[in-house]
Amino acid sequence: MLYKDLQDCDDCPFFGEFCKGGMTCSPSGDPIEPPCVNWNDNDDLDVLYHEAVEGERRYEEAQERRWKREQEIKRKKEERAKKAKQARWAVWSEQREITQLRKKIKNNERLLSYANAMAKATNFANEMFGYEERVAVRERNPLELENESLQKRIDELIIIKKEKLKEHRKKQKEVANGQS
Repeated sequence: MLYKDLQDCDDCPFFGEFCKGGMTCSPSGDPIEPPCVNWNDNDDLDVLYHEAVEGERRYEEAQERRWKREQEIKRKKEERAKKAKQARWAVWSEQREITQLRKKIKNNERLLSYANAMAKATNFANEMFGYEERVAVRERNPLELENESLQKRIDELIIIKKEKLKEHRKKQKEVANGQS
């Protein structure tokens, strides 16, 4: 059917599905023109209708593909988060001990800094008042020795932690391959 043969909106294949007939307004008050405004007299309505239906079908398929991609991305993100959480739990005790040792080293360094500052202040005061006595902080302070041993333990724990993570990932791969 050609557009010029159309007598009434009720005969149009677009009426009801794509068009409400005549000029309408959107909820914001903007006028919405019907599709027939842009048609020529020799346009075939059946071809236009099939193109519109095909366009809507392609749009819905594209929306479905986009939704599936988003769901897949979301699923993979949740999977990665779950694996990361499991990995953190696998090395929890080592990480906790490393954190505690680092805090202890930091506290020891604060004590050493305080001791050095006190020695300098005492020496400055003694020099100012003309006293011969000088205070010196030991070159190999027990706190420095303790920090060295704590750092060695941290290095050992980091190696243990890496080995545990490797083992954990290996087990995860075996479980994943076993399920596939």
